[in-house]
Amino acid sequence: MEKTIVLECSLMRRDKIEKPGKYRVFMPRSDDAFVALGDRVQFARGHQASLFISIHADALRRREGDAQGATVYTLSERPSDARAARLAAAENQADVIAGLDLAAQEKDVAGILIDLARRETKTFSLQFAQG
Repeated sequence: MEKTIVLECSLMRRDKIEKPGKYRVFMPRSDDAFVALGDRVQFARGHQASLFISIHADALRRREGDAQGATVYTLSERPSDARAARLAAAENQADVIAGLDLAAQEKDVAGILIDLARRETKTFSLQFAQG
């Protein structure tokens, strides 16, 4: 089942990240219980996380190809293709960046906040990847 694969993958990632002793990993769940995105963000903030990783299993529509390998998504203003647009629409029912609901913000203000979050995320992600 998808939830079993995602949890097992997450536990393996945790073990690999913690092995060198440079990072501590906190996981909001250790079984197949559902944890909402807002609760995961709160959990990360409560532990003063420097990095937030969310692991998911993607599904493809019929006849869109075979699922294999890994895909890494980063925050961007526009989807790269129709498939990315469908995935973003399915995953992002509200405009939530870093735990903030931007639906009530003026479009320009929301754009600035998204841009700042994107820049910070890219910087932290690059530092972690080089790590």
